Amino acid sequence: KAIFRIALDTYGAEAQTRMVFEEFAELQKELCKHARGKDNRMEIAEEIADVFNALDVLDTGLTYSNGMRYLLTLAKRKTFGKMKRWYASLFGTEESDNG
Repeated sequence: KAIFRIALDTYGAEAQTRMVFEEFAELQKELCKHARGKDNRMEIAEEIADVFNALDVLDTGLTYSNGMRYLLTLAKRKTFGKMKRWYASLFGTEESDNG
């Protein structure tokens, strides 16, 4: 989390919020290419990693009440689970319960 704190201190929370939007847009772009038939699984995997990194940076800088912290944790867990299943189907790998 130290590197995420450096990013926040350097660029600010507002810029990191925009980065989350940008990373989701890049993932969406790659998913659209895939839907049109492009074999871009590695690019999709990279964008998924970028989305998670951007969310972690944002999470590091935001202070939540316990209820909001729970909501964010739950949302990240559900998103990760769905992306993991999608990734497994895309790459033909078995789904793992290890994270």
